[in-house]
Amino acid sequence: MNTLELQRALNLIQKKAARAVFASDELIRASVRRPFAAIVNTDVSTRTGQHWNGIYIDEDGNGEYFDSFGRPPTGLHLKFLKKHARKFTFNSRVLQHPLSTYCGQYCLMYLVFKFNNLSLKEFVDMFNNDLECNDDIIDLLYNMTFYKVNLID
Repeated sequence: MNTLELQRALNLIQKKAARAVFASDELIRASVRRPFAAIVNTDVSTRTGQHWNGIYIDEDGNGEYFDSFGRPPTGLHLKFLKKHARKFTFNSRVLQHPLSTYCGQYCLMYLVFKFNNLSLKEFVDMFNNDLECNDDIIDLLYNMTFYKVNLID
């Protein structure tokens, strides 16, 4: 998914939280109003984009970092969380098949479930160790959630 598709989808799922899509170098300059939700690329804005991650910070400053490859925040993502979250957690379990391109859908669905009061752990626990099956699940959830919504011009 590209930035525009992700932003359009984010705009549909929650009105109470500040939400946006960023390249990693844009995130550090972001204005943060809590609750805050973002989908952030691992690449900088001058590059084509690599992998999407999800960030959520609640009203009290508690942060969560979601990576469908189960990696902890690093670089500019880590710097942002240290600056804006009192504390933060992250998932360490791999959910996405390494050859798939569903990272944007995983991030969107993480935030959909987050906005419906599910924790990061509860979201991650919906999946199993069969990465191809997980990708099928996220594709189904995404299509059910955004059914008949045109996110592409």
